[in-house]
Amino acid sequence: MKHFGRAWLLLSALLLCALLLVSCGDKEEAPHEHLFGSWQVTVPSTHESAGSESRTCMVCHEVETRVIPQLSHSYRTEWDFSPTEHWHSCDCGSVTEKAAHDFDECGVCRTCHASRDTLVYTKFGTTVTLGSYPQTQVTDTSLAEALTALAGTLPTKENNAAWTRMTLDGDATNALWYRDIEKDGTAYRGIYFTAYRSMSVHAPGSAESSEQDDNGFSTGVVYWFRFEPVEWQILTRRNGQALLLANLVLDTLPFQYAYEKSADDSGSWIVSGGEGVPAETPANRYTYSTIRAYLLNEFMGTVFSETERGALLPASTVSSLSYPTEDGDALFLPSTVEISSYLTRKEYTARSSSEYARCLGVYQLREPAVPGNASYWLRTPSPSDTASAKIIAAGGTETTSFVGNTTVGLVPALWIVMDAD
Repeated sequence: MKHFGRAWLLLSALLLCALLLVSCGDKEEAPHEHLFGSWQVTVPSTHESAGSESRTCMVCHEVETRVIPQLSHSYRTEWDFSPTEHWHSCDCGSVTEKAAHDFDECGVCRTCHASRDTLVYTKFGTTVTLGSYPQTQVTDTSLAEALTALAGTLPTKENNAAWTRMTLDGDATNALWYRDIEKDGTAYRGIYFTAYRSMSVHAPGSAESSEQDDNGFSTGVVYWFRFEPVEWQILTRRNGQALLLANLVLDTLPFQYAYEKSADDSGSWIVSGGEGVPAETPANRYTYSTIRAYLLNEFMGTVFSETERGALLPASTVSSLSYPTEDGDALFLPSTVEISSYLTRKEYTARSSSEYARCLGVYQLREPAVPGNASYWLRTPSPSDTASAKIIAAGGTETTSFVGNTTVGLVPALWIVMDAD
């Protein structure tokens, strides 16, 4: 009986397995209507190749795929141009109908209507390339060594040699120099410093109080940067004129070098000294700022050739939206209203910094999502604090900063003649 019971249990188990197998087989073979989920792009299409997308049945998990057609070029009707040619462009960078300018007797191109007298820049979509400035670091060791050899004797506090001392903190005894040289048709700028630049005007510099070492630059080393074309974003256009804003944080320096507490016990900060500066002038007044003087003199002279400066429009010829520029200024800081009017989202407002600006100690974000973004000055003063001016923070939001802060960057703006408008 005991053996009979075991046999019966074994037979029952075998019959159950057989029934389950038949049931599973019926389930696999039974027809059903696919219940697909939504299409998901697996390979995006581009202007160069087709893409693909797929969807999956939620019942049997069968995958269905289909081709996404290759994107068609959408060429702008407006002409883009350089000093020698014109063309129509697509957002992907493709161009069509590219040809040399055909100037009439008045020097105006018969096709794109650009004037030869002001064709000193390149326009491609919403970007203008005009001027040049040191931006990208030379990482080729052999080239860097050759440039250092060409530069000759390194400077000291007692002897600048052939280098130029940067008065970035308003102190002529600081320990940071630059030198511009040319090799094989390319211009380079060397940066050399023997002491770290402080984060604030007149404060002692050290590795702990400087962004230079955090950005990967050390004392006693010559760093070289290529002069490269400066790219500008077209913010707005009207009446044959265009307002441009630099695409990068190009440099860094304080809003004001010379400032002090007012003697009237009001707690306000004023500009200290300076020829032609009215008494009790707030330290954040753009008209008398160090950064304005730098823009109109050293910076403009470095970025633009004499011919290129002829394309810049004095600010007095263009109506201002907010806190005014000075009459005749062809280069200026943007204002809060100009930024908010034309760059309505903070990701458009934010600017990455050049490697040159990082070497000089600009503060930059180091988060993986937005590496390299840096803060930059606006010409608008803080309404409640005479020691502060408005800035766009590295994350793209508007805030304020102390006028003596040396880690805030420089993003200049300008108006130009836009012939093809």
